[in-house]
Amino acid sequence: MVKPPLTSPSFCPAPWTTLASSNDGCVQLCCRALKPLVDESGLPLPFANSSFESIWNGTGYQNARAAMLRGDRLPYCGRCYQEEERGLVSRRQRSIENNLRQRGPEAFQDWLGRLQSEGGQTQERPSHVEVRLGSKCNLRCRICAPEFSQLIRKAMEQLTQQGSMLPEFYRENLKLSQSRDDQSWQVDYVEKILANSSSINSMYFAGGEPLITAAYQRLVDEVIKSGDAGHISLTVNTNGTIATPYWLEAFEAFESVELYVSLDGIGPSVEYQRTGLSWPVVADNIQKFLNIDQNIRVKIFPTLSILNIAEIGSLLSWYGELQGKHRPDSLTLQVNVLHTPRFLQAVLLPHEHVSEIRSQVDEIARSFPTFQTDDGLSAINKIQTVLNQCGQKEFTKEIKELLAYTELMDSHYDQKLADHCPATGRVFRTLNNSIGCCE
Repeated sequence: MVKPPLTSPSFCPAPWTTLASSNDGCVQLCCRALKPLVDESGLPLPFANSSFESIWNGTGYQNARAAMLRGDRLPYCGRCYQEEERGLVSRRQRSIENNLRQRGPEAFQDWLGRLQSEGGQTQERPSHVEVRLGSKCNLRCRICAPEFSQLIRKAMEQLTQQGSMLPEFYRENLKLSQSRDDQSWQVDYVEKILANSSSINSMYFAGGEPLITAAYQRLVDEVIKSGDAGHISLTVNTNGTIATPYWLEAFEAFESVELYVSLDGIGPSVEYQRTGLSWPVVADNIQKFLNIDQNIRVKIFPTLSILNIAEIGSLLSWYGELQGKHRPDSLTLQVNVLHTPRFLQAVLLPHEHVSEIRSQVDEIARSFPTFQTDDGLSAINKIQTVLNQCGQKEFTKEIKELLAYTELMDSHYDQKLADHCPATGRVFRTLNNSIGCCE
């Protein structure tokens, strides 16, 4: 990774380049922010009933920008700080690298100097927009939460009404999602995006599942109608279950499209982890995406957790074989690492399983040319970094939460972990034994 000379260790381009929403209509610095931006009163800053200028150069943004220029750590940016402390490449670091590459070293340094002179204000308009329009989704993923899927919210409300005890993380998240029923802000946010579409060169959609949410279609229709789609690179975070004629045609109007397909495994394993998903349908849709046009790229996005780290080899092999059939730049892989809830983290993996998984990953990396590229090496290195951190801490509390949560959701969804994910089932037996539980 390129390391530009920066005076601030906490600097990130996002507050100067990015307009982002939480899925309840509050302003965020980026899609990975831990909480919304706050106003001068310390309250979450909403998009509704505020002008664009009062938000973009208001107290919340000014304070965040000034803090970054001083080198202060911001409470919004904990995910990036955690990744960097664990030796992983963070979104903040990738954003710096991307801006340095796009602008060039000299122009990048000139830009930094201009930001310093402006303090917390900026004359620039957002060039990147991140859009979260609610939590409508068609899946119930085990590592997801009620705030991002109304189906998970429904399931957890049913469990609560039946007297079941959810883990604390999900109890709190359920309360949060129940406070976010007002969707009226979406019209206002879309209008702010459309008012700035001439300066926007990239957009990112997340959810929920954007490809089943009508508000995203309206935004896309208006951007295409305005003529600005031709200079916008669109990125969509999708679960891969939807590939309708509308979207396949709409994608072709944009300068380029990258589809981030969240895929934590293949076959029965991913059907267990992402309840409601059909693996044959998703595999077919990925092929449809790859066949659209040369301006369409697909990035496979697995999230490493205790539910899939023992099964990750199957996904890597499938990806290696598929990637060999397509242009190198049309299909890529980026591995994410789950941070919350703690009881689903991959580092709960017992040490006695580490060497087997490491050997499997190493063998796969040697078997496919794609894992010798920069992106491929980065993915393998991230998995190996996580494996290096497994079995090093005491996780009794988290293991008990994990086992209770899995048993509860298996019963509610009429599934059984070991039937769908045999390797993970063996890991869970070891975890059971490690705290003296009976099967």
